[in-house]
Amino acid sequence: MEKMKLLLFGLSVWLLGNNNLHAQSALPVSGESNSTFLVVHSSPNSDYITLELLGVKQAQSFQIFGSDGKEVYQGRISGTQLIEVSTWNSGTYYVICGAQREKLSVSR
Repeated sequence: MEKMKLLLFGLSVWLLGNNNLHAQSALPVSGESNSTFLVVHSSPNSDYITLELLGVKQAQSFQIFGSDGKEVYQGRISGTQLIEVSTWNSGTYYVICGAQREKLSVSR
């Protein structure tokens, strides 16, 4: 049953991560219980992205990198955090929290 849950979870993350209209995905954060997830919300042409850390009480470090590998943002998250991306170039970015990596797109 656990393998089936992981398979379905992975498929839903893949499907959501490939949606060009908006991205909303949840990934388990390494080192935490199975009920801890990083959720990334973004919409094209929006000036903000939202990160949510669910199922954990302590703040977790995270970084956001551009496709060129340069860090564009770093911080600690506990709960929900809104990040302004209005000055970022259009393109693909990666949110790293623990051992998890989530892809998001910013378009202007």
